[in-house]
Amino acid sequence: HIKDAAIKAIEENWTHYPPVAGYPELRQAICDKFLRDNQLQYKPENIVVSTGAKQSLANAI
Repeated sequence: HIKDAAIKAIEENWTHYPPVAGYPELRQAICDKFLRDNQLQYKPENIVVSTGAKQSLANAI
């Protein structure tokens, strides 16, 4: 499964670093989830996806 996923990622050109704030589609999906499950309304530009607090702090500086 992992090899197939890696081959697919290469073939679909998913081999670069993502945008600093995260992929727009993911940020929109997070907004949709917050609205659906928590009745909280955010815009994608208000959402940042990171690998952890250290990365988020570094991005904010």
